[in-house]
Formats: sequence, C-alpha cells, structure tokens
Amino acid sequence: MKNLNKQSRLPIQSICWLFLVLGCTCFGGMWAAIDRLQRELVERRNLLTIDDQKSLMLAAAMIPAPKFLAFAAMVGYRVGGVWGAIGSSVFILLPGTLIVIAACVLTGAVSENPALVTVQRYVGLGVIGLLVGNAVRMFVGDRVDRDSILFGLLISLGIPVYVILYDGSLIMAACAGIALGSLTIRGDTRTGPADVE
Repeated sequence: MKNLNKQSRLPIQSICWLFLVLGCTCFGGMWAAIDRLQRELVERRNLLTIDDQKSLMLAAAMIPAPKFLAFAAMVGYRVGGVWGAIGSSVFILLPGTLIVIAACVLTGAVSENPALVTVQRYVGLGVIGLLVGNAVRMFVGDRVDRDSILFGLLISLGIPVYVILYDGSLIMAACAGIALGSLTIRGDTRTGPADVE
C-alpha cells in the first residue's frame, strides 16, 4: 500500500532536519504543538492536508507509544518510507533527550538549591500556559458553542488559581480538569439510535 505522492517525498536529510527543528521548537507534547505542526507540515511545506494531520494525530494517540514519537514516525513514513520513519523518530527525540541528560547532570549537582524548586514550578506554569493557549486556538478555530467556551475558561483559570493561590497539587488539578472536560466534551448525550460506522 504505497500511495506516496512524488511531490510529497523528501530526502532523508530534509526529513531529519525538519524533525530536529520540530523537536527543538515544539514543547508540551503533540497536542500542545498542534498549531506549530499544522503551520510547518500543512501550510508551509504542503506535506499533509488538514485531514491527514488530524487522522495521523488520532492514530498516534491510539498507538501504545509516546504520541509525538508515533506522529513523527507516521509523517516520516508518509514522506520518506521506512528510512523517513526512522529518521523522523530519532531526530524528534534528539533535542528532548539532550535536555533531559543535561537536566540529570545539573539537578544532581544542585538538587538542594531552592532556586531549582522555583524554576521547576514556573516551568510547570509555562506548560499550562502553552496548553491553555492552544485550547483557546482550537476553540476559536472550531467554532465551539458559548457554554463549552465558558466551561473551558473556568477550568483553564481554575487550575492555575488552585495551584498558585492554594498551593494545590498540579496533578490533582490536571486530573480534575480532564475528568470535567471529558464529561462536557461529549456534547449531545441524548439517548437514541447510535450511529455505528
């Protein structure tokens, strides 16, 4: 099943460079980087369509692997075959791996320093900001109804308030946000005939 368009194929060097750049500039995982991925892969390079990107992201979410890695491998395969998948997988991981190794070395040396705790807290809040920003972009782009937007804003503002002002657990806040969000994302829950594909 090889339906690679000749125009969408890239040489292995270009694939490796593309995913090295994406690995350096996309933080917070696949869903947090959705806007950057769309700009680079769909709008700028025309490697994928919007529908291709969405379907590959959903498929990556179902594979028992890190989502960003699975997405990179699928895009790499689509534009460069097996070697493209290998190159994209290695180079998407390279920047993060080097940062983790550097962090291991540094935290071992300065683990008792209170400045590290402060930096760690603000990095966590920065990641929350990235996720909130992408959520707002998705709400605006998908024309979500007013009630969902208000509920999303309530969760988005409630989590930082809970964590910062009440010194709450970030993991507990995230789990509560996911649980509440999943209940509201379902949309119309009226009973009736189910559409099965």
